[in-house]
Amino acid sequence: MGPFIMIFSGLLILGVGRTMPYSLGLPLIDDNVKRQNLPLYFGGMFFIRMLGPFLGFLIGSIVNNYYYSFDG
Repeated sequence: MGPFIMIFSGLLILGVGRTMPYSLGLPLIDDNVKRQNLPLYFGGMFFIRMLGPFLGFLIGSIVNNYYYSFDG
């Protein structure tokens, strides 16, 4: 039962951390940015969040081309 609780609590914390920019970040931007610049900020935020996984896969594919052995 111990490993199940550890995995569940880790996933719970990860889920809370991943939803935080949407639930707190968007109203913060909405309150502190001029109305005419608001779409630019929202678009930039969503673009950066979509760019992250793309760059992760790209860097991972580049790194997978390098061979490394632990034999020394």
